[in-house]
Amino acid sequence: YALWREEQILDADDTDLLNQYTPHSVFFNTADISDYRDRREELVLKKHFGRMGDAVVMGRLCTPNMWEDALMEAAARSKDYIVQQAFSPLPAPNGAVVLYPALGVYLINGAFAGYYSRADASGFTTHEAYYAVTAVKTA
Repeated sequence: YALWREEQILDADDTDLLNQYTPHSVFFNTADISDYRDRREELVLKKHFGRMGDAVVMGRLCTPNMWEDALMEAAARSKDYIVQQAFSPLPAPNGAVVLYPALGVYLINGAFAGYYSRADASGFTTHEAYYAVTAVKTA
């Protein structure tokens, strides 16, 4: 989502849609580390090519020291990270189980390459999440 905002590769209508339905995401900026420290509870730090939650640090789920360590790692390789506004996913009841969906897109060299959808019981998608079918109705 950071790429779409910074590169302005979408038209105005698609940008408005993105801003309305996706968490605000920006490329990591070392000049903003102080702000990232202060806003730990509301931010998520993600590595660009992380997958299945392995390179995601949710500020509200870690101690200030853990957050500081994550920020320093990101600062050392700032081009590899984004900072995202944290959000709480809405539950999707599935029979006797409540799951939390994670939906997103794959980009390859800035071009759309497909969707992914997964669901888990904790609200934090990791390698243990279920894969879910992504159905898309095209015009």
